[in-house]
Order: sequence, then C-alpha cells, then structure tokens
Amino acid sequence: MADSLNNLAWIYQALGKYEQAKELCQRALGIYEQVLGPNHPHTANSFNSLASFYQALGKYELALPLFQRALGIYEQVLGPDHPHTANSFNSLASFYQALGKYELALPLFQRALDIHEEILGPDHHDTASCLNGLAGLYQALGKYELALPLFQRALDIYEQVLGPDHHDTASCLNGLSGLYQALGKYELAEPLYQRALDIYEQVLGPDHPDTAASINGLAALHQAQRDYAQAKQYYQRALEICQKALGPKHPRTATCLSNLAGPYQYQRQYVQAKRYYQQALSIHEQALGTRHPDTAAILNGFATLYAQQRNYAQAEPHYKRAISICEQILGNEHPDTIKVLTNYAGMLRAANRNTKAAEIEARIAAAQAKRQQEHSQL
Repeated sequence: MADSLNNLAWIYQALGKYEQAKELCQRALGIYEQVLGPNHPHTANSFNSLASFYQALGKYELALPLFQRALGIYEQVLGPDHPHTANSFNSLASFYQALGKYELALPLFQRALDIHEEILGPDHHDTASCLNGLAGLYQALGKYELALPLFQRALDIYEQVLGPDHHDTASCLNGLSGLYQALGKYELAEPLYQRALDIYEQVLGPDHPDTAASINGLAALHQAQRDYAQAKQYYQRALEICQKALGPKHPRTATCLSNLAGPYQYQRQYVQAKRYYQQALSIHEQALGTRHPDTAAILNGFATLYAQQRNYAQAEPHYKRAISICEQILGNEHPDTIKVLTNYAGMLRAANRNTKAAEIEARIAAAQAKRQQEHSQL
C-alpha cells in the first residue's frame, strides 16, 4: 500500500500537483513508520521523497530536516559507505546547492563520489551522476576549469555504459552545453544541445517535457547571441509542448511563459512580454505559492520590464517583493538575491535616488565579500 502511495505521489508531482503529492507521501511515510519502524531504509526513502516535495514547493525549512533524517537512517542502518547513503549525500548536496550554500554542498558531492567510485567503480552510471552533480556545482561557483573535465568524464561513462542515445546521456550533454554557453563558446554548445534534443525526440518523443527542456536550452543559447527571432521560435515550441503534456497551469508551463517573455523584452516589445510575465506569475503563485524562489524570479523579470520603460513606481514593489522572498528563502548571500538587489540598485540610480542606491550597493558588496570568503576556502 505504501509503495503504491509513493508511486502515485511521484505521478502527481510530475503533473505539478505538489500538495496532493505531499499528502500521499505523508500517508506512505506514516505506514512505513508504523509497519517497518522509524529507522528502516524504506522509511528513509519516504523521508527523502517528502523532502523533495517540500523543496519543489519552496518550503526549504521543512525539507532540510527530512533530508538530514533520511541520511542519518542510511548511515546508521546501512553504513556510511553504502551506495544508498551516497545517494542521500547527493540529494542533500543538491538541496544545499539550490540554497546557494555551496560550501556545504561541495564536501557532500565529493563524499558521494568517493563512495560510488570505491563501491560501484569509476565507470558506474551512479558515479557519472555524482560527477555530473559536482560539475554543476563547480560551474555555479564559476570554476569552469574544474567543471569541464567532470562533465566530460560523466559523458564518457554515460555513453559507454548506457549508450550514446540514452536520456541520461542527453541530460549530461545539456549540462556540458550549458557550460560551453557560460564560457561564450557558442559554436561548441549548439551541436551538443542539438544532439541532446535529437536523443530526447527519439527516445521520449517530440512532445515530452524533457524534450521541451532541451529546446529551452537551445532557445537560451540563441537569445544569448541576440538571435531573438530563433529564440522565440524555440521558446514557443517548448511552451506548446508543456501546455500539451503538463497542462496550462503547471509550473514548467509557467517557466516557459517567463522564458518567452525574455526575447520580447529585449526587443522592447513590452506589451507581449508583460502578458507572458503575468500569465507565468499567476500560475506560479497558484501552484507553488507566493513565497517561492521561482515566483521571485518572475517578479524580478517583471520589475526589470517596468524599469526599462522608466515606470519606476511599478518596478519598485516588484523588486522589493522579489528581494523579500529571496532573502527569506535563499538567504542574503545567494546569487539570485544578489542579482535582484543589483537590478534594484540600477533602477534606483536611473531614478536618481542615489542615496538609496548606495545603501543597496553596500548590501550587495557585503554579500559578495562574504561569498568570496566562503568560496576561497573551497
């Protein structure tokens, strides 16, 4: 019964019905605790699942103790060097990375990798997953020279073990593409994005949400090169896939709408951009709540749109609300918090509110200094 509830919970999560998924997972957890006991590995799996649902809802303060409790059970029952324990390290590391707490994520990613390499071997696909996660963290840290060989090694493993046309191979190709894009090496990024897309279309079909995610990557690449016409076409195609596969009220549909607003905004087509931001914000607030980081990201885009039109009276409350969410949920030093603060300070300068701008810039400098100090120790 509990296994069926857990499986149904994941289906609801895939559909964007996070509250229903959470309730099912809570029921499954109650059964596991009653039948198998509070320290059984299946109970730990259920803790991990519930933590993931809370993370998706942006309720990080509820997710963290569940991730930690699951890890404690695995270490106690299975041992500190068991593959399940390593997977739990990986989950907790990804959670800390989402919070911008890279100094906590790094040793967990590294420990998970060490366990998998020792127990499963250097060429196991779970080892590749750890390499992928660690590479993504180094990319977030701006340490591209450390990320690149890890992505490449993970890709080699996936191709060798799972095959060149496996969806995990495609996912790794997308990660490597994103790194090349961050490096400005667009000529290397595009064929990898395209290869990933070809795999998704072949393996999962042209109308699968993961196919849409790959199309979004190509769109972002063209947008970075100011090829807005092509970016719009890709973003529109991704939106249509998500609307068809997931429904018009799914958070991933909202993300596609927010993405589509970007090229319209860059081309000063403000009416269209505003419409997409409004639709995206409405969906996110309904599906994920008014205090979710993804909601803050849309508010930041909305505020920037108003600021570009010198409508500072409309821009400011959107910036303030986005900052409040980011600082409360992600913390003062998170890159997303700093990004919104930087945009807000730019708006204040444009509005000749230099005293207030200097105050915000001082907060930015303090946050950046603290991050730099933390990262220098990694």
